[in-house]
Amino acid sequence: MTTNTINDEIFFMTLTFWLALVLLVALALLFVVYPLFFRRGQGSGLTRQQQNLDAYRQRLEELEQERTAGVVDEKLFNRLKQEMEANLLDDVDDQEVAPPQGSRKLLLSVSFAASVLVPVLAFYLYGEWGAEERVAQTRLMHQMQSGEISSPSQMYQVMDELEARLARSPDNADGWLMLARSRMQMEQFLEAGTAYERLASLAGEENRKDAAVAWGLAAQGYFLAADGQINSRTREAINRARTLNPEEVNATGLLGIDAFQREEYRQAIDYWESVLAVAPDHLQGDSIRNGVAAAYTRLGEPVPQSYLVGAAASEPSPVATEGSGDASVRVSVQLSEQAQQEVPDDAVVFVYARAMEGPPRPLAISRLTVEDLPLELQLDDTMAMSPEDALSPGQEVMVIARVSLSGDASPQTGDWQGEAGPLRAGEISQPTLLRIDQSVR
Repeated sequence: MTTNTINDEIFFMTLTFWLALVLLVALALLFVVYPLFFRRGQGSGLTRQQQNLDAYRQRLEELEQERTAGVVDEKLFNRLKQEMEANLLDDVDDQEVAPPQGSRKLLLSVSFAASVLVPVLAFYLYGEWGAEERVAQTRLMHQMQSGEISSPSQMYQVMDELEARLARSPDNADGWLMLARSRMQMEQFLEAGTAYERLASLAGEENRKDAAVAWGLAAQGYFLAADGQINSRTREAINRARTLNPEEVNATGLLGIDAFQREEYRQAIDYWESVLAVAPDHLQGDSIRNGVAAAYTRLGEPVPQSYLVGAAASEPSPVATEGSGDASVRVSVQLSEQAQQEVPDDAVVFVYARAMEGPPRPLAISRLTVEDLPLELQLDDTMAMSPEDALSPGQEVMVIARVSLSGDASPQTGDWQGEAGPLRAGEISQPTLLRIDQSVR
């Protein structure tokens, strides 16, 4: 969704709201006010009644004169008089009597109150049931896309607000997708997994492949949140993805990582080869091929030529060897004085390297505690979370150290962190200072 598209959507939704509000208010006031000023027959009702009464009296005098003159007898006189009285009563019942003055004042008061309450009530109900939430969600999405956010703390605040609004009006698939991607970029992997779950629920059974992709991405979030381990929540997301689509590549790739970690190398090869068969142009295709090559090496078998990536493809040796290049970075991890005063000695410290470009997944990670610091540390392929996400010789990386008060790898308010980089793997012999001196807010 482009910035211009988002702006057009906000303008259209806002304009639609105000036009609808004006129309509803006008209609409501018309129903209330019209009877007060356009009541027909109020003035003529009394005039007609007076005319009928005068005609009755005149005709009664004529009858009395005819009775005196002997034109009509007493019996006929009484019958005609009763008919005249009955007709007069019927005419009075049919007339519209004007409301008393007090009733008219009450209606005017009701009209004035309605002119105030109707728009207020309409605006309130619009906020509760209308598109106000969608407009706010679109505005927040525009903020996240436009580059207006200048700090991580501001991004966290915008993401939290978007998530709260999505919870109240959860049918915005674009909103959940953007929230999930942003959470992943900000390394809030657990929250990203939850957002992908909500996206999967919106896809439903009628869009099984889309739902499967969302579940696969949720599994990735939970996998990263669990420090590269497949826990029960990750397993459930993987199972849901593969139930909807047995060939879903994200979930299948994680199963390959899990098999590799369990030293089930043949099974890992099968999983990763199935990913490459379904998605030969996968963005992480080279990493997956490296993983397959590493699995063949662990089995002690020749690596097929198609799985030798880059420089390795030109090597004549039929068997790939591990550790053929220096893919490591060295850092000296230290705490600032303020951080030392605010974090306990048993707090968990995550030190990890991630690529300057590409997915934010850690390429190598080490778990320490505050009491281990200061410490010189080397990150290399032995600390990779999976063979498909590992350091490469000459690769530019950023090294992050984070003190996690919760023990969770995702940053939380109150944590402390520091960064060093960009560093080029294998090209720096002396350790680079990595100072933990920034409070996460």
